[in-house]
Amino acid sequence: TCFKCGQAGHLQKDCKKNTTASTSGQTYKKPDASGRVFAITKNHATKTSDLLLQFDDKIRAINALPLDMCEFDIILGMDWLTEHHATIDCHSYRVIFGDIQAPEFIHHGSLPGKSMQIISALQARTLLSHGCEGFLATIHDTTSDVP
Repeated sequence: TCFKCGQAGHLQKDCKKNTTASTSGQTYKKPDASGRVFAITKNHATKTSDLLLQFDDKIRAINALPLDMCEFDIILGMDWLTEHHATIDCHSYRVIFGDIQAPEFIHHGSLPGKSMQIISALQARTLLSHGCEGFLATIHDTTSDVP
């Protein structure tokens, strides 16, 4: 069953409603994006205590969820980020530790097209402890604007 039009016999990606007519009579199809999904079950999310995390010359103790994925090394929870006064600046791809006006340390993340090494998990631990499965997805838009 198609989730776009509700009809049986095709999937949403093949739905004829994905194309719209332009004013010139040509059809426009939404660009495809590549993506990957990683499933994290409660059994895989074993929390490891007292690990040391090093950002350049700064070393901090963490309780982490180590991951066996090439894109992500660990998940740092919101509790840990709050305890270390971290501010996440998504626009600049950085995490600021300490006061924003006089930061103790700034971690610069990877730019788009490169893998991010740190992500935060808002409620992953709570949901996983209640038996939920977690899915971590990355989506990369492979299209570019043509002038």
